[in-house]
Amino acid sequence: MGEPRRSPGGALGKPGGFLDNPDVKIPLPGKLVTLEKGLRRIGKDKYAHEVVMTMNRAAESAVPLAKDVFVEAIKDMSVEDAKQILGGPNDAATSYLRDTGGTRLAEKMLPIVAQATGNTGVTKAYKNLLSKAGPVAKFVDLDSLDLDKYVTDKALDGV
Repeated sequence: MGEPRRSPGGALGKPGGFLDNPDVKIPLPGKLVTLEKGLRRIGKDKYAHEVVMTMNRAAESAVPLAKDVFVEAIKDMSVEDAKQILGGPNDAATSYLRDTGGTRLAEKMLPIVAQATGNTGVTKAYKNLLSKAGPVAKFVDLDSLDLDKYVTDKALDGV
C-alpha cells in the first residue's frame, strides 16, 4: 500500500516476498520472543525460525488472493483522494487505505490468511515451538495470542 515498488499480488505474493524482504518480514510476535531467547540458549532456535518462515509463507500466499479486496478499495477512491495521495507524503496511500478501508480489508483478509496459515503449517510449527520450549513456555501468556490476526495485521502493514 505504501511504496510503488510493492503491490498486492506482485513481489510480496511470491515465495520470499515477505520472508526475504527486511522491510516487511513478519517477525515472531512479541509474546514469543521470550520463548525464542530460551530456545536459543539451549540450541533449539530453529523452531522459532520455523514459525517465522511459515508465517511469512502464509502472508505470501494470502496477498494474491486478497488482490480483489485492494482493487475494490482503490476503485472507491475519489479524484480528490487521489490528488491528496499524489501530493502527500510517501505513506499517503497507506494512510488513505488504512483510514478508509483498513478494518474492511482486515476483515476480508483474515479468512484468507487463516486458510494460508493452515496450508503453510503455521499452527503445526507453533505447537512444535511450544513443545520444544518446555518450562520457558509457562512464563509467557500465550492464551491471548491470535496468530491469524497477527499475520493478517503484519501482511497488511507490508502491503
